[in-house]
Amino acid sequence: MTDLLLGWPLIGEKNNIRRQFGGRTASKYTDISRVERYDQDGHLVTFAPTGAGKGVSVIIPNLLHYDGPVITIDPKGENFAVTARYRKEVLGQKIILLDPFEHVPDELLKKLEVTRARFNPLDLVAADSKQDIQATMLAAVFSGKRTDRQISSQHDFWDNEALKLLAGVLGATVASGEIEGRVPGFAEFLNWLYRDDVVYELAVLLDNQGNQIGSFSYKCIAAFLQKADKERSGVISTAQSYLNPLLSDSLNKYMKDSTFGVKDILGEENYTVYIVIPPSKLVSHSVLLRIWIASTLTLIMERKSHPKQRTLFLLDECAQLGHLEGLKKAITLLRGYGLQVWMFFQDLTQIQMIYEEDADGMINNCGVVQCFGMGRNLAAKPISEMIGRFSVEQLVQLSQKQQVVSLSRKAPELLRSCFYYEDRAFAGRWDVNPLRGDSDETHKIIGFAPNVIRTGAASKF
Repeated sequence: MTDLLLGWPLIGEKNNIRRQFGGRTASKYTDISRVERYDQDGHLVTFAPTGAGKGVSVIIPNLLHYDGPVITIDPKGENFAVTARYRKEVLGQKIILLDPFEHVPDELLKKLEVTRARFNPLDLVAADSKQDIQATMLAAVFSGKRTDRQISSQHDFWDNEALKLLAGVLGATVASGEIEGRVPGFAEFLNWLYRDDVVYELAVLLDNQGNQIGSFSYKCIAAFLQKADKERSGVISTAQSYLNPLLSDSLNKYMKDSTFGVKDILGEENYTVYIVIPPSKLVSHSVLLRIWIASTLTLIMERKSHPKQRTLFLLDECAQLGHLEGLKKAITLLRGYGLQVWMFFQDLTQIQMIYEEDADGMINNCGVVQCFGMGRNLAAKPISEMIGRFSVEQLVQLSQKQQVVSLSRKAPELLRSCFYYEDRAFAGRWDVNPLRGDSDETHKIIGFAPNVIRTGAASKF
C-alpha cells in the first residue's frame, strides 16, 4: 500500500481522553481498512518522548503495511528483527542491513538469510559528474552544523576552513582512485588527515598529481597550505574533531565499498534499508548516521523522473542527525522527487534548537503532525498552541494508547494508536523480537499472533 497508517478511530469514545484500552479489546482492531491513513505526498512529523512507544505504535506498523521502498533509522535493531522477514518474503523487498557495530545477533541474520551490508559514501562522489558539489555536501555533513550563514565567530571560521579542507581532500581522494580505475574506500580519505605530517603529504600530493585531481580540490588544498603554521594546525584539529569517531577499523570495514548498487536507489527496485546504530553510540557516532542518511537523501534527490512509489524515510531519533541541510531541503522544497520523510522528535524544542528559524517552515511543510506521550506541561504547551483544539491539560492526560493527529487543513483528531503486537489486524505479519528476549510463548495471549510468516500464511494488507 502507498498510504501510511496513523491510528484507529475511537469506537464510541471519541472525546474520552484517559479512557484506557485494555489488552483484551484487541478484537475491536481487526479490520485494517478502518485505520485512519495518510495518502498524500506530504511529509510527517511525530513528537513523542523516549519510551512513549514510537516503534511499536508507529514505525513497525507502517513497516508491516507500506510496500514501497523504505529507509529507516533503527537504533535498537528491533524494526529489523520484527519486520524484515515480512518485507522480504511477502512484500518482495531487498533487505539491506547497515549494522556497523554488529548489534544484530548473527543467529538472527542466519535465520533471515540476511548479511550485513557495506556502504561507501565516496561512491556518491565518484558517481557524479559534479564531484566538487558532492564533495562539498559530504564535507558539510561531517560537522552536523549550519554552513549556510555568514561567519559570526572565531568558531565559525575554524568550521568553515576545516570544511573547505575536507571537501578538497575528499575530491582529491576520489580523483586519485579514478586514476587507478577504482573507488577508494573511506579509510583512504581518513588517512590523509591523520598522517605524521599532513601538511607535507598534501604538498607532495599537489606536486605529483595537482593536474589530475581537479581544480576545485587543488584550490581548496592550496589555500590551506598557504596559511600560517598556527592557522593550519587549527584547521587540521577542527577537521579531525569531526572524523575521530570514524577511525575504528571495525567501522571502516563497512565503508570500504558498497555491497549494493548505490544507483539502484535511484531506480524502481523495492528495498528496505535498516540503519542500526545502538542507542549507546547514537551521540558519539552521530556523524556515521548523518553520512549514510545524507548520502541516500542526496541520491534520491538526483532522480530525473518521478518513481511509481515514494521512498519513505523513517527518521527515528531525528535530533541525533544534527543540522542536515539535505533534510531541510527535502522537507521544504522537494516534494516532487518521490520522497516522503517521517521525522521523529522528542518534543518541539528539539527541532527548534537544531533548525532555528527554519523549524517552523519545516513543520508547516508537513502534511501530518502527530503527538503522544506528553507527560509534562512544558512539552505539551507548544504543541497545544501549534495544533489548536486540544488544551495542554488534555495532551498531558492522553492515555498510553492515545494520540492526537493534525492533518493539513483539518481539525486535530484523537485516535487510538496501532500496536502491532496487540491488534489482530497485524496478526501473522510480524516476528517476535529476540533482541528483547521475546519468544513465541511470550505472545500467546489474545490478539498476539506472530510468526505466521514462517508458515507462508501471511499476506499483504
